[in-house]
Amino acid sequence: MKRDTLKSPSPSKMRLGLYGGSFDPIHNGHLRFAALSAHFFSLSRVVFVPDALSPHTYKTISLPYPHRVKMVEKAVEGIPLFGLHRYPDPSAPSYTKDLLEEYRRAIPEASLFFLLGSDAFLKVLTWKEGLELPRRVRFLVALRPGGREDLLRAFVEERVHLPLFTVESLEGAKALEEESREGVILFRHPSMVRLSSSQIREMAERRTPLHGLVPDGVRRYIEEKRLYTSEVES
Repeated sequence: MKRDTLKSPSPSKMRLGLYGGSFDPIHNGHLRFAALSAHFFSLSRVVFVPDALSPHTYKTISLPYPHRVKMVEKAVEGIPLFGLHRYPDPSAPSYTKDLLEEYRRAIPEASLFFLLGSDAFLKVLTWKEGLELPRRVRFLVALRPGGREDLLRAFVEERVHLPLFTVESLEGAKALEEESREGVILFRHPSMVRLSSSQIREMAERRTPLHGLVPDGVRRYIEEKRLYTSEVES
């Protein structure tokens, strides 16, 4: 496993978030969701996991893995709460099931949480052992811009056969943890940034300034490499 060293004063109490996604590119909405999740659910660390050769995303990803990893690296640099998972062989298929098992072996005492957007979660039944994954770790789902909560709820309850809990406050998060009930969490908060990677890509293609939408290091990298334009550097 090639990942940042995970530091915790007490490994037995560690609560680790793994945030999966294409991050094409990573933006401030991703970082806000990760930070709020850590605060509300007492996560010791949130590790960003850019998709490598995922059987479900390779046709929709614009940039090669090295560019996306580099942008995540720049986004989390200097933030102790955040880490980055790098696949040793990004040309090989990557499965969430294998990722979770890898972290279970590496940090068996940790409670694992898996963070993702609602668009990705709606495809969970196409994943390897996808029906079982939300029963093995706690899934924290963010509703993507334009996403519908009613469709997500119907999917979770009728297809995944689990309850969907909506958490919008610290009190709600604490109450849910105390109940220890099995289910998927839709995490919402007024301060979440309603932003999508597709918006960033379109803006970058038009050379529209990205100030305030992505971390400065990511913005500079996009501009220097002319990412999402016809002049992109390899």
